[in-house]
Amino acid sequence: MLSSLAVFSQLKEINSFGTADTVVFASVDRPGELYVVLKNNDVQKFDIDGTLLHTVNFGFTPAILEPRDGSRIFISFRENNSFHFLPPSLQPRLEPQYVDSAFAITPFLVCPAGDYNLVVLDSADWSLKKISLKKNELLSETVLQDTVYRYANFTYMREYQNLLFLLDKNHGIRMYSTLGKYLKSIPIKDLSWFNFIGEDLYYIREDKLHFINLFTLETRVMQLPFAAHFAILTDERLFLADHKTIRILTLKP
Repeated sequence: MLSSLAVFSQLKEINSFGTADTVVFASVDRPGELYVVLKNNDVQKFDIDGTLLHTVNFGFTPAILEPRDGSRIFISFRENNSFHFLPPSLQPRLEPQYVDSAFAITPFLVCPAGDYNLVVLDSADWSLKKISLKKNELLSETVLQDTVYRYANFTYMREYQNLLFLLDKNHGIRMYSTLGKYLKSIPIKDLSWFNFIGEDLYYIREDKLHFINLFTLETRVMQLPFAAHFAILTDERLFLADHKTIRILTLKP
């Protein structure tokens, strides 16, 4: 586990800057570079010290942004059911791709699973479908129980360590295998975002980071040094985004 998790009081701020609009999503790739989505639909990429590297605007707010290793960034949009695999520059090299209607009629959320697979939450029948892009075939399909989707507000989906996490803002996070088998739930209401580090899932509540080990379910809580809507931990940095302000902190030497 990161040493920076141990004592947040040992962190020092190395940069702070404003954004053109409110930050509505934030994530990092494996090298630790920061990606933010603004309310005006700008998608921006910063290096680990906060230097702006690239900006792109597709005209829609991304439903899912998954930077992964930074060489093949995934982005999907609900408005036109499209998705892209972007290069590090964020500038599309190819036309957008679309989920084949033979597999999913109404793709509500689409996220990557491995290098050449997608997971789709299809609101036509509220099913989770895993699709191979390489073979253009349906790998698995699981229909959610009506007691799940009838009262749900699904807002986010992500694959991590061969598990699928589906965020229902009304009830919490539902965990599935990558083949769609339901495993367990983490009951946290009104959650709009979460992230991962190592074997931990973490989220913000009342200016604190709450950690849950995915395998032992052990929990711990740590006070953030500043208020934030998004807090991203890496081996080198703590990125905090609150409204139109981004702060970057690192361990004191």
